[in-house]
Amino acid sequence: MRKLFALIFLLPMLAWAQSSLPPPPPKPLPSYAASVEVKSCPNSGDYYPRQSKRLNEAGTVVLRFFVEADGKLGTVEVERSSGYDRLDTAAQRLLQTCKFAPAMVQGKIARGSAKLEVVWRLDSVFGQSSLPACPASGWKSSCFGTITFPNGAKYVGEYGGDKRNGQGIEYRADGSVNRSGRWENNNFVESYALDANRFPFNPSSQVAAAPAVDPASAGPNWVLVAEATTGNKFYVNPSTIRRDGNLRRYWKFTDYASRQSTGVLSARTFEETDCREERRRTIEITGFSESMLQGRILGTERGDGSWDQIAPGTVAETVMRYVCAR
Repeated sequence: MRKLFALIFLLPMLAWAQSSLPPPPPKPLPSYAASVEVKSCPNSGDYYPRQSKRLNEAGTVVLRFFVEADGKLGTVEVERSSGYDRLDTAAQRLLQTCKFAPAMVQGKIARGSAKLEVVWRLDSVFGQSSLPACPASGWKSSCFGTITFPNGAKYVGEYGGDKRNGQGIEYRADGSVNRSGRWENNNFVESYALDANRFPFNPSSQVAAAPAVDPASAGPNWVLVAEATTGNKFYVNPSTIRRDGNLRRYWKFTDYASRQSTGVLSARTFEETDCREERRRTIEITGFSESMLQGRILGTERGDGSWDQIAPGTVAETVMRYVCAR
């Protein structure tokens, strides 16, 4: 009986002790800034002003803006200009098409500010060709060259598929500009100004034709530079190597030990190597149906402009050492 009384007496005490404990602190309410859903923003290239392209205008715009509590775009300010009003205005037009996430302050949706950087960059700058020089004779594909017409007029510019494709200037016989702009399959399709110093009526060594490479034969000018364990052999034509600071451009061809899945048994490549950064990229590659650049041409492809790092101890390093020593 005494034990039961003690338990009955302690129960109210325990209840009182538990009720006297301080309550746990509340979980902090979420807070975060407003933001732009970048994946929902279009590519800046889709909004690049045509006139800015023609005038080689490029730069970076930083926009500071407010996102309202309902997720809609509010006030927009140019925090850092690109230096061109056209590009600054285009960046604001682009921003209007983006989607936004409003700010959160202590668990409540609120108005907030955010920033967006818009980069305007011309990957292939109008008025300056990055293509290799066309051969002195033969097929003109993905190259920069000159043709003189019987009346003395000239076209100076880019070629593709042995036709005027890309940027170029058509000169009259007296050297004055007749037409300037973009061409497609020998047809003049878009007019805009090009720098005549980069598309000169009398081409200088800057656009002089590279030594011709016979597309049908390996010929005696090719030097075996490396051979892989697979039996593939790699040749370079040293007479085509062109120096530009740390860069080397040259013709190379690969003779495969076995036929590739595409049917190619040899391939001729116009390559560029960066001797300082130890990287290389393909400018153009042509596949042949037989060894030593013989047989039918199975196709020609243009490189995408991306660089590949050269790993030590590879065939690519051997080729790099060869061309960079010249």
